[in-house]
Amino acid sequence: METVKQKTLKGSFSLFGKGLHTGLSLTVTFNPAPENTGYKIQRIDLEGQPVIDAVAENVVDTQRGTVLAKGEARVSTIEHGMSALYAMGIDNCLIQVNGPEFPILDGSAAMFIDHIKKVGIQEQNASKDYYVIRHKIEVKDEKTPDAIDSAASRRVRQKEGERLLEKIDARSLVVTLEIQGKKFDSEGFAAEMEKLEERSRGELCFVIGGSLGLSPEVSARAALHLSFSDFTFPHQLMRVLFLEQLYRSYRIRTGAPYHK
Repeated sequence: METVKQKTLKGSFSLFGKGLHTGLSLTVTFNPAPENTGYKIQRIDLEGQPVIDAVAENVVDTQRGTVLAKGEARVSTIEHGMSALYAMGIDNCLIQVNGPEFPILDGSAAMFIDHIKKVGIQEQNASKDYYVIRHKIEVKDEKTPDAIDSAASRRVRQKEGERLLEKIDARSLVVTLEIQGKKFDSEGFAAEMEKLEERSRGELCFVIGGSLGLSPEVSARAALHLSFSDFTFPHQLMRVLFLEQLYRSYRIRTGAPYHK
């Protein structure tokens, strides 16, 4: 996988305007930040000038705008500034604001983006650390009756398995999700993911079977058989559960506060 470097701003810029919800005259300043800082918002009008990490687990309200909070410190109407940073590829930024929300400006991200372009973008030495879903491989279930005997079930799994194996890259380290697999708690899964990434050199393929499960040939291709539960889940729901645990494992390994 090509190494992508983190980026920050080359310089600082400030924007001035009214708050949409408070009507206050507000100033927000975007500053360069060191590697691995992420996005941090500092309420410079409050005692101690508290800093709030702009991460999902600090979102406390989304009814009239995105509101972040840490302790008693809150900041809202951050959407346009955050989206501008993300769209421009900025990874690290310290944002200082002198009130409880960002100024609304023209109601879009345009002014933020214009000022990012003016001050410029600085590439940093540290690499970005993230998961990339390179390919979503889907194989449609074979049509099966509500009542199916064991022989017919084997034939269906065989056909689905052949199509799956055709699509799996020979270089990929495969992990299958199946009821008979190994169970982990979240911390154990995070540790296992670290081992798998070292073995795979970044090329991992996770396989979720159809309603009848996986063929023996697909299971044999796997370096790990993973089970989330003895329950049977709908395929789409299992995708969501798995992706959440994959994200959780990353946050555990980086020491982020998401996992409690």
